[in-house]
Amino acid sequence: MKETMLFDWPVKADDQGYICLTDIWNATGQRKYHKPGTFLKKPRTKEYLEILRQSESPVFYETEDGNLFACTKLAYDYACWLSPEFTVFKYQVYEAHLRGA
Repeated sequence: MKETMLFDWPVKADDQGYICLTDIWNATGQRKYHKPGTFLKKPRTKEYLEILRQSESPVFYETEDGNLFACTKLAYDYACWLSPEFTVFKYQVYEAHLRGA
């Protein structure tokens, strides 16, 4: 298990690179309506899951202690849903990569 920091909060990632959505939720303030389970029930997310399942297996899993881990694509999508700042950051990183920075 690895750990990184998001908004000064530790976020776990397993050995396969699956990221803990529960930790991301904790890092962004734990608003009840932003729980990972709420995100997974949204119609847009359900469509996204169908597409991801064509190339990722599993897309997410829950641990015995109730933490929800997701593949990186789903974890990034969840983080963007939670935080417009993360969305901007994601695009800045991508644009810097395209420029070779």
